[in-house]
Amino acid sequence: ILNHWDLKIWNKLFIMLDPRINKENAKLIMQWCIDKLGKSRFHQNHPKLYIHTKLRPCDKVYGEYSENNVIRIYLPNQDNMMCFIDTIIHEFWHYKQNPKGYVRVYSRMDKFTDETLPYEISARRKAKKYKNLCYKELFNQP
Repeated sequence: ILNHWDLKIWNKLFIMLDPRINKENAKLIMQWCIDKLGKSRFHQNHPKLYIHTKLRPCDKVYGEYSENNVIRIYLPNQDNMMCFIDTIIHEFWHYKQNPKGYVRVYSRMDKFTDETLPYEISARRKAKKYKNLCYKELFNQP
C-alpha cells in the first residue's frame, strides 16, 4: 500500500514517463472515436469524458464506462501510449453497447469472469482492432 508521499512522488513521476498521456490527447482520442466509430444507437448524446490525474491506492483500473453515459480515464494507470489509446477505445465501445443487455449479462456475474463477459470481450476486440489506426492517424503523422 502506498502512503501519501509515495502517491505524490508517483503522480509526479507519471507525468514524466510519457508526456503524451494527458488530458488534451484523451480528448483528441475521444473525438477520433466519435468520428470513426460513430454514435451509439442506444444513447442520444456522446458520453462525457472525465480524466483523473491522481493515482488511487490499490486500484489498477484503466478506465470505466458508467450507465449514466460517462467515461472515466485514470491517467496514472496507463502503462504506455498504446494502453492509453486502447483504454479510451475500449470504454467508448461500452458506450455503443446495448445497456439493457449489459444489465442482463452483469446480473448473472456468477456465470462469468471479466475475461468471459461478452461485453468485455467485444470491447477488448474493438480496442485491439482500432488502436493502431488511431495512433497512426493522430500521433504518427509525417
